[in-house]
Amino acid sequence: MSAIIYGPQGCGKTRNAEKLAKHLGLSNIIDDWMPDQELPEGTLALTSVPGIKGALDFCEVFEEVFNL
Repeated sequence: MSAIIYGPQGCGKTRNAEKLAKHLGLSNIIDDWMPDQELPEGTLALTSVPGIKGALDFCEVFEEVFNL
């Protein structure tokens, strides 16, 4: 499994990447991932590109991880 998390620049994706990856059970992180790049198994991809099918919204995942 891999996951893509979308959020605007400056929202905290990179700052919280390790906690997000741990929560999702992923061992690798790609920051500034672009849709034309390969997404290896077990990877959390962080992107600010909108409209990617299946991407998780950073704000929703953040609330779940930090129980907000």
